[in-house]
Amino acid sequence: MKKTLAPKAEKLEAKKIICSVTDPDARLSVKHDPCGLFAFHDHRIVDTLHNFILDAYVTAATVPGHCILMERIERVEHRVGYSPKEIVLDAGYYNARLARELERKGILAYMSYRRFHRKEHPDCRSVKFQQVTDDVYACPFGIKFTYSTSTRSGYHEYKPAVKGSCVGCPAAKGAKDRVFRVSVHQDIYERMRKQRLSMRGEVLRSVRPSTIERSFAESKELHGLRFTRYRGVQQVQIQIWITAMIQNLKK
Repeated sequence: MKKTLAPKAEKLEAKKIICSVTDPDARLSVKHDPCGLFAFHDHRIVDTLHNFILDAYVTAATVPGHCILMERIERVEHRVGYSPKEIVLDAGYYNARLARELERKGILAYMSYRRFHRKEHPDCRSVKFQQVTDDVYACPFGIKFTYSTSTRSGYHEYKPAVKGSCVGCPAAKGAKDRVFRVSVHQDIYERMRKQRLSMRGEVLRSVRPSTIERSFAESKELHGLRFTRYRGVQQVQIQIWITAMIQNLKK
């Protein structure tokens, strides 16, 4: 039976923040340059039907999109009068907590899968483990893994029912038993996958290059938004709003 972890004690941690001398609001980004450059992120919500920009919000380059999406959706709901029923997101928004919040709000989310780097044996990946019961999994070689513990990083760990069963296994590293981990959000991941692979999800994700991606492309190529012309997040926000207004007027 899976046990609930006790509340974790709070502790102060020193965090290193790299700031720009020219623009203290900008943060280091390695998305487009391996060496890194100080930049901002433009988070947009675009209408798929008519390609109107409904919301544009600027943050530092270190702020992920899934942390502010619900706030921006509420902003659009307050401005337009209703919230979207469906939303298509790229892999940068692939987050279980965000998916749960969207479910509670009654919004169908179609999120692109984020492909994580794996160093597992190619013939024994996690996707090839078969679930036998609620607390028992079986690996491709027939070894049963039972529930062992839950970690604070958000995973349930499963180990072989008989200790030493992985000795000599081609997928095991060394003489130790393998540990199979399942996310505590596995149920929401399964629903996200089902929605993404549905017919509706395939259609909506196929039009992303002509909607939100085109909106960013026009801003960069036609309106000079590839580089900011001001310093400070407030000044850059004004530049983003003016650019979005011009693009909407052109419709």
